[in-house]
Amino acid sequence: MHVFENWPNAAVRAAFGRAYAAVVPSRWAEPFGIVAIEAMAAGALVIAADVGGLGGVVRPEVTGLLVPPDDAGALAQAMIRLDIDFALRTRLGARAAAEAEQYSADRIVPQIEAVYDSVTAPSRRTR
Repeated sequence: MHVFENWPNAAVRAAFGRAYAAVVPSRWAEPFGIVAIEAMAAGALVIAADVGGLGGVVRPEVTGLLVPPDDAGALAQAMIRLDIDFALRTRLGARAAAEAEQYSADRIVPQIEAVYDSVTAPSRRTR
């Protein structure tokens, strides 16, 4: 195993594209789970700790696997399971890439703009 620190985002995304899985064993409540989304967008399924926003991004048995935080045994079992089950990792990887589309700028920006428009538009109520 190799640990690489401080990689540029483009290098990280390229690495995700070569991997069939990304392991995100966070110990603290990730507010959103952007690492998981970036991995999924590259077609990598995700094995993540079920903590914070990761539990909302990674759908168990759909886009990846969730394990309890700080449970090295469960994490190892999930990794072994994917290593020996080609059909499972193929199915999860394909679904992960499709699921990541909902977080693309093309999908999110119009939603954000609609919220801004709704709060900045003049009131339509008459007095």
